[in-house]
Amino acid sequence: MQSLPIRYLFYPKTGDFIIFSVKHTTRPEIDFGKIEEAGSDRRSKRFIYELLNPGDYLSINFLTNESPNLSLHPRLPGMKIKQTLPKKDRIEIYNLLVAFAALFSIWLVFFILKIWQ
Repeated sequence: MQSLPIRYLFYPKTGDFIIFSVKHTTRPEIDFGKIEEAGSDRRSKRFIYELLNPGDYLSINFLTNESPNLSLHPRLPGMKIKQTLPKKDRIEIYNLLVAFAALFSIWLVFFILKIWQ
C-alpha cells in the first residue's frame, strides 16, 4: 500500500487535553518508508505512511496528559486496523518512571543553580 493516511482521533475527558509526544516503532526499523504528519489538530494526529508492505509492523505511542478514548480512521477502502492497548500494569510503571524522571530533572536544575550561585 502506498500513501496511506490514518487519523488518530482522541475523545478527551477535559478541555485541557495535550499530546506531549508521538513515537512510531516500525518493523523493519530501517527503510520502513517516510512517515509524514499532515492535518493534525488539538484532538487528533494524522499521519501519511508512504509505503506499507505485507509483513510490515507499525506501533504508535502517544504521551498525553490523560487517558482519552481513541478511534482510528484509515482512508483506504477495505482497510482493517487492529488497535491494541498496553497492559494496565505497564501503563502504571511507565507513569511512575515519567514522574520519577520529572522529579529528578527538577532536583538537578535546582542543584546546578545552587552550585552556580
